[in-house]
Amino acid sequence: MSTLLATGPGAIPVIDVRAIDAHPRQSVVDEFGSACSDLGFLVISGHGIGDDVIAPMLEATKKFFALPTDTKELYRSPFDNQFRGFTAKSRYQDGPPDLKEGFQVSLFDTADDMRAAGYADEFTEGFEPNTWPAEPADFQTVWRTYLDRVRELGDYLMRIAALALDLPETWFEDKFSRQSSYLLGNYYPAQEHAPLAGQQRLHAHTDFGAFTILYQDNDLGGLEVLRRDGSWLRVPAIPGTFIVNLGDMLANWTNDRWVATMHRVRNTEETEAGSDRISVPFFQHPNLDAMIETIPTCLNPGEAPRHAPIMWRDWGKHRMSEVTK
Repeated sequence: MSTLLATGPGAIPVIDVRAIDAHPRQSVVDEFGSACSDLGFLVISGHGIGDDVIAPMLEATKKFFALPTDTKELYRSPFDNQFRGFTAKSRYQDGPPDLKEGFQVSLFDTADDMRAAGYADEFTEGFEPNTWPAEPADFQTVWRTYLDRVRELGDYLMRIAALALDLPETWFEDKFSRQSSYLLGNYYPAQEHAPLAGQQRLHAHTDFGAFTILYQDNDLGGLEVLRRDGSWLRVPAIPGTFIVNLGDMLANWTNDRWVATMHRVRNTEETEAGSDRISVPFFQHPNLDAMIETIPTCLNPGEAPRHAPIMWRDWGKHRMSEVTK
């Protein structure tokens, strides 16, 4: 049985996904599908990832971002790739820079790892390896442990998604067998000065993959979701839960039966200004060579697909280029 973080249209449900079950329960499938078609945001409990995995990852993340800026800059991408290594105050198109720092890694450490997974050279060409920080000493170990567990959770969510879309439970399995997912640590420093006009901790945007699975340590100057009535809904940090939201690609895959919703990280209020914040999103992306074309069960008789088929690699490049313009 789910509960709601708010009432009325655009409410965000808290769903116990019961990841210990061998197969998703029908009640979970129904609640999950309803959330994906309503606001595209939900909070999940019962995910099976314990504090023994989350706490070390969070502690290492905090220690990394507490390092001197000169030290963190050693782990910046030499190619200024915003999707690899350390970043600070990144811009979105022509807007003001976001008031945050980040550190990001791919599921694959090297191009050789991709080849071992079965990718042809055309997909490994230009791949930038992960650059793991030397400080704190356990960073790579605890991040990799967390990454593996949250990827498994993402696979389970795709099984729920398949059933919610009237597909066989394993329908997405071969499309995520060599998934091109990412893990990002975000650090939002305390805001000691007023932001620029239009500046946020993180600009309003939609994600562009399948599911984003987010852990946040607090909600001070935190995540907000744009409801259909144009109002912003705050998403509180509930201990032991993850926030899950859809990306554009999955919405397109369902012929817009499911929705990807605009969200942002708001600026702190006066009483929160001295508070910093950590969030860690896992961006679940399919295989680079997966074809994204309208799922048959998402078409009514006589209805045409709204989106042309496209390979995930090409869709990802298109959306990434929009971010970095």
